Amino acid sequence: MRSEGVADAGSVGGPESGAKRHTPVLISGAVIAGLSAALLLEREGITSVVLEKKAALSTQPRARRFHPRSTEILRQLGLADAIAAVSPTLGSFGVLAGPTLAQARPPAMTENLHKMRARLASMGRMSPGPNIAVPQSVLEPVLLQAARERGVTVHFETEPIAFEQDSSGVTALLPSSSSMLSR
Repeated sequence: MRSEGVADAGSVGGPESGAKRHTPVLISGAVIAGLSAALLLEREGITSVVLEKKAALSTQPRARRFHPRSTEILRQLGLADAIAAVSPTLGSFGVLAGPTLAQARPPAMTENLHKMRARLASMGRMSPGPNIAVPQSVLEPVLLQAARERGVTVHFETEPIAFEQDSSGVTALLPSSSSMLSR
């Protein structure tokens, strides 16, 4: 993306400076997808900048289980040990059902549940990446730390205001506390 300072929106150098900052790739969202993309690009020698509109990573435990293909990618990024250190064992998670949380119990083991468990148990033979049970709110800080350690720039409280595209790239207009980024 190509960047330009805009008087009303400002930039790192101040609105009157017209400061420009260039980056080959601008990623919107410091969540699993955005941080993973930044790490994968960095591994290939491609600079990126991640923008996140929130002030910090979410503390809400959204996604909590990641399948072998996802963990294969995390392993390729050299993060398997760091993630294993913060992951509870998969056996500590289960499905409960009932009219209330207090009355919830594990479901009866039907033939379909037995087949599903057998399929999951065989995954280890098909992939070097295991199923992991780690809440997104625990995984994202590991990804953020790795991204920063590897030189990825991550800006919080920064949401693009507008985009402009021309033959030389895309310009992202950012709020006054941030620069504009472009390719």
